[in-house]
Amino acid sequence: MRHHFLRAIELENFMLHRSTRLALSAAPVVLLTGANGSGKTQILDALILAMGHHPKRVKKGNLAELVGAFGSRARVSIEIANPVAEGARAIRVDEPDLAQAIDHDLVAVSARIDRESGLSYSIRARGKEKRVRRQDVRAIFDAVGISADNRLAFTEEGTVNVFADQTGRAKLDLVLETTGLAAYRQNLVEAIERADKAYAQLEPMRSKLKLEKDYLASLEKNLELARRREEMERQLSELAIEEPWARAAEVEEREAGQRERIAGREEELATAEREETEIHRRAKETAGEEADLSERIDGEEELLAQVRGRIERLAGEISSRKDFLSRLGARAEALDEADGGALQASERNGERAPLAPAFLAAEILIRRAPDAGIEILGEPRFRPAAPGEEPVFVSVLVTGSREAGARPLSPEWPDGFAPIEALLAPEAASRLAAQAGESARRADIAALFRLLQAERAKVEADLEARSREKAEEERGASRIREVLAGLADDLSEIERARRAIDESARDLEGRRNALAAVIAKYREELDETRSELAALRREAEEAGPRPKKVRDRRAVHDERVRLEGQLAEIRATRVSMDRYREQKAKVERMEEELAGSSEHLERLRADMKEKYDAWHREVQARIDRMAEGVTSLLSGVYEGLRLRVENLLDPERAAFHMEIRRRGKTWRDLVHLSGGEKVLAVEALILSMHLLTDSPVHAIDEFTQRLDLEFKAYALDMVARTVERADRALAGPYSPQFLLLAPDTIGVEWDETSRAFFQRVVLAATRAGGGGPREATLSEVGDG
Repeated sequence: MRHHFLRAIELENFMLHRSTRLALSAAPVVLLTGANGSGKTQILDALILAMGHHPKRVKKGNLAELVGAFGSRARVSIEIANPVAEGARAIRVDEPDLAQAIDHDLVAVSARIDRESGLSYSIRARGKEKRVRRQDVRAIFDAVGISADNRLAFTEEGTVNVFADQTGRAKLDLVLETTGLAAYRQNLVEAIERADKAYAQLEPMRSKLKLEKDYLASLEKNLELARRREEMERQLSELAIEEPWARAAEVEEREAGQRERIAGREEELATAEREETEIHRRAKETAGEEADLSERIDGEEELLAQVRGRIERLAGEISSRKDFLSRLGARAEALDEADGGALQASERNGERAPLAPAFLAAEILIRRAPDAGIEILGEPRFRPAAPGEEPVFVSVLVTGSREAGARPLSPEWPDGFAPIEALLAPEAASRLAAQAGESARRADIAALFRLLQAERAKVEADLEARSREKAEEERGASRIREVLAGLADDLSEIERARRAIDESARDLEGRRNALAAVIAKYREELDETRSELAALRREAEEAGPRPKKVRDRRAVHDERVRLEGQLAEIRATRVSMDRYREQKAKVERMEEELAGSSEHLERLRADMKEKYDAWHREVQARIDRMAEGVTSLLSGVYEGLRLRVENLLDPERAAFHMEIRRRGKTWRDLVHLSGGEKVLAVEALILSMHLLTDSPVHAIDEFTQRLDLEFKAYALDMVARTVERADRALAGPYSPQFLLLAPDTIGVEWDETSRAFFQRVVLAATRAGGGGPREATLSEVGDG
């Protein structure tokens, strides 16, 4: 059975903590949360102090600052487990008295701070308390692999900020300090300094030897210069001819470049003119298209007006037909009313009552009146007859003017039909009534009723045809409007194209004018160059014939100057063979001395390389293990991650880099990530560094700081996986414990697995009433 090493920590009057007790063994991870200033880091300081070390942020001479405002003494006590494993206690120390003092399953280690007397330690087990030295306390924790100054296991505040925001050199310094490899680098620096000193001592000898060798070489060269003098003078004579031709060739090359430049600009001008011609052609085509489109729009609008006119005419005809149908219906009802409903009854029974010719003539007259251009004023109506009187139609018909009375429509009436005046005159109506019998009247009314019904059916059919025709015309109008809308869009597009063409034409005109001006300027320069070239050729021809190959003018000039200088030196120098031999012997002696110094330097280099290789291998091994851990922890966020150290041999340029690959093949340095991504990667790096130590106790300050809700949840999941890996790697009776200090975990959802890993403690700092000191309190303690 494995145990948690830390069982509890208790603080009394320690800074903000008046009386705080925190259980540490309920879960592998104690997540201590609270706002800044709530006293979280003070618990970590208290833990480090109780383990026999001074917190980094508290100077050794200022321990009194740790005493709170609730008294003159402070006390920190931690309870640790010391189970029996393999027949002996898990904590094994060399000092017999100390081993006897901690021989119990549960041991309490206390640190007391008195403002006057300072710091003291004691151990309590089996109900007995024993004063001990600070080195005894350290021995207890060192026996199980715990050292509070081991930054691999105790990550204090500021570590996240260094990795997230500071330079690569600061990051490397922190990695080396945390992993304990800073001493290796110091040895390497010392070796480099020794090598630099050796180089500094050797370099003057090398410089002097080089000077002596150069002087010897110059003596040897002077021996050859005498033999080469004639050759140099011959070369100088050739250069005297080649140099003016080289100047002419240089101007020829410039002239060719100017011609080529003019040809290029002329080609650009021709291209611009062709483009301008094409633009004008396109403008003309666009104008034609615009005119055609405008003409089509006018035609369609005229057609739409015609269709609208036909629609209006059909609407009038439909209205007229509806009015006529209404009148026919009224007359039919009047006939039926005059006959006392007998017409409809007879229609239902299949009877046909005769109608008087007068009524038939009047009805025919009324129907034919509109076609004959006769206006009917007022609605024709059927006047009921008095007893013994024949019913007649009463209507006023006017043909042209509104004069009283009426005139016949046509003299061609059928036999038995009275003219229109007979219908309007009361005496004619009396005669018709006297002549017609009841049976004849009924027959005529029935016939007229049937005639009205037939006419009504005809008018209704005509009305339906007119309605269909109107609907078709309206659909045609809708289609014309759609065509007009499309033509309007096309016209707008053509107008935009025309404006663009006009703009291009203006640009091309400006470009053509600019090119013409440039060409004119280039031609002036070409004329000047040709004049200069003619003068140079005359000068070169006076010097001699043109060589088959003419080199660059600068090369010819430099060679001439060099040869002239060498010739001048040859003329002024007299070489002595004795002097040459003395110089040669001097150089040989210096080479022997330098060889001995070089051997010593090689030994220094070998020593430096050996130390560098050993240190580099160790650093790289640690970095590789850290990279493996970080990659495993961030596998759900990034596709790849790598850690890189550069310039290890040069402390001033050495740097540590963390690179991330999200998707694809692009690697990004940590500085290019967002704030949350950067901090999450640093948290994974810190957790991977904790896996490098065998300590069963780990503490990390500022955990989840600057992380959003999603990354907080992922960071806590990384902690759970780190605990599992540490548990598999850790040997002995203890299982790993983590103390995480975080601002908050608000919003993070906790499942059953999380509850098994985490014990949450929430701290709050409050001020007592009456203006008393602030005090850290446990406002919530739970398992998640």
